[in-house]
Amino acid sequence: MSTQYSWKDVSATFPVAKVKVQFLNHKAVGKSYTPDAKRKQRIIPKSKIDKLGLGTTYQAAVNALGTPNGQSIIGQGPMSAKYLLYVTDKNGTAYDLTFTDDKLNNHFKTSIY
Repeated sequence: MSTQYSWKDVSATFPVAKVKVQFLNHKAVGKSYTPDAKRKQRIIPKSKIDKLGLGTTYQAAVNALGTPNGQSIIGQGPMSAKYLLYVTDKNGTAYDLTFTDDKLNNHFKTSIY
């Protein structure tokens, strides 16, 4: 059985709606945070996302794009899944980058609203 903790009252300098951490057998196995659509978000030009090809490592993507607006990491090692969300304009358009085995395998357009 896993346990999940959620926080909605986070720092004013961290523009997220909530933070979640999941534990299994007393070890953290997942974490996530989602952007707060009511607060100003850091915007990344879509052109930077377009430069990332399939197979780009998770760390290389974070190095190129910076801290994501939203993130979810589940599991560890080859069985892990990582999702990064980057806002690309003031209207809330965003791109979700999906990683398995620490390599980019998909990205799609979405919105924070």
